[in-house]
Amino acid sequence: MNPQEYTQDDWAHILSQTIPPDPQRLSQSLKQGIPDNLRKEIWLHLTNARSFKSPELFSRLLHTSEPEIAVNITKDLKRTFPYMQDSDQVLLHHILSVYSQFDYQVGYCQGMSFVAGTLLLVIQDEELAFWAFVFLMYDYDWRAVYLPGTPKLNDLQMSLNRKLEASLLDVVKHFEANDVQTVMMSQHFLTLLAYKAKHRFSVRVMDLVLVQGGDVIVKVLYNMIKMKRSRILKLFGEYLFRFLMEKMIDECYEEYHFSTLVADYIRD
Repeated sequence: MNPQEYTQDDWAHILSQTIPPDPQRLSQSLKQGIPDNLRKEIWLHLTNARSFKSPELFSRLLHTSEPEIAVNITKDLKRTFPYMQDSDQVLLHHILSVYSQFDYQVGYCQGMSFVAGTLLLVIQDEELAFWAFVFLMYDYDWRAVYLPGTPKLNDLQMSLNRKLEASLLDVVKHFEANDVQTVMMSQHFLTLLAYKAKHRFSVRVMDLVLVQGGDVIVKVLYNMIKMKRSRILKLFGEYLFRFLMEKMIDECYEEYHFSTLVADYIRD
């Protein structure tokens, strides 16, 4: 183990302290991987979810949710987590319904279920997962991805475009020739890369997002496109788009160590 990474004993010590861990060492440890048996407590520690817990508020908002929104959530959940148990789908429905009441400006939007669902499947408590979700949406301003006009989503896509234009111009031209734009990959941003990805990968991404914020998604997507550059340049039309949306993430996760996928922009 790299001496800059936390050991299991180090993690246990962090969880027992109120002093925040060193950011650089924390980030390095999350890239390499954290103990599965401590992940729930680490996430709750990072989001401070327990301090916000308010059963009365959660219950009140749950029982005042709007029927139309509830119907939309139900439709989306059927295609979001096909492997999720029915009992967990009920809890996820509760989280999304309550959030739609908690944040009227955002309400409920497609893509949110992937983010909240990833939190729930690790935390396994609907109210704690809800407050962890609130932390992500407000402390890291991830709600701006879903606001009318999607301001943060636009900024993230522009950031990815700039990186591609600066060092992968052949890929950019290939995208243009095949009518592929980064805006067409918006699902990857809206879902924090959980769309069409293995749950294990989504969990590892969330590890970093809870420390670095959602901007890490630009880093990961850029690295993946660069790693798969040769493959991308051989694909055309619908095959190119389907690869970017449905296969690229899983292939990269299977072929490379996670720390490589989230490294600072990979150089030739």
